[in-house]
Amino acid sequence: MISRSIRSVSHAQQSPRRGMLLASAALTCICLAGVFACGAGEGYAAPEQLAQPPLGTVRLYRPPGAVRRIALLISGDGGWGTGTDAIARDLAREDSLVAGIDGAQFLRGLEHGPGGCAAVAAPLAALAQDVTQRQHLPPALPVILVGHSAGASLVYVALSQAPAGRFAGALTLSFCTELDLRRPLCAAPALKGVPVRNGFELAPGGPLSAPWVAVHGLEDRVCPAAAGEDFARAVPGASFIGIPGVDHNYRERARWWPSFLSGYRQLAGHP
Repeated sequence: MISRSIRSVSHAQQSPRRGMLLASAALTCICLAGVFACGAGEGYAAPEQLAQPPLGTVRLYRPPGAVRRIALLISGDGGWGTGTDAIARDLAREDSLVAGIDGAQFLRGLEHGPGGCAAVAAPLAALAQDVTQRQHLPPALPVILVGHSAGASLVYVALSQAPAGRFAGALTLSFCTELDLRRPLCAAPALKGVPVRNGFELAPGGPLSAPWVAVHGLEDRVCPAAAGEDFARAVPGASFIGIPGVDHNYRERARWWPSFLSGYRQLAGHP
């Protein structure tokens, strides 16, 4: 149990970025419903659902063939929707058992969890172990973390808190430097930052426990790409991929999906 913590401050005032995120959440759901439609439709079974506190309701997507890795996909704080559902289905085609996590539910679970600080890595590792047992998978399959927006921030914190070897790597879309979480984060050597009005502003720390590939639309105004690039380039072992003509909602799938999939395959050990 980690007893030290990184303190955040009161949420009495809402940060400007959170207002932008809330305003964009509905738009994101609408836009992504059309963007990722190719990943869903007839012939695709509904994902199995299971309750996994503090993560909330987790959706499991099985690949058509053998499972060679596990992907934990965390949505933004707008919640799970058609867009993340289609990403999960497409990643499942990469020989991956995908566990879909609602970022809004996860944040609520972290706020009210036990102990004096929020441990992000521990429940994700527990989920990977649980689905391995439930699905009768081989032990020690590589686990890749994937996240969008607030989910990307949670993925980064998880890599910062996790010991080496716990996760195989992380892939993010529109990493946000600000994490809207009232509760203090459990401290770790690689986890740095400063308190802000609505949570915690992450700062580059030491080497992470696994590689991080940060994909970011260069037109993003919710989680600015320039801040994401500066952050990623300051983290040892991280790589940044900027996508021209793409904003926070990732409408133009053809512009960013090839780079996103290439990053996933890189972490998965594909040629």
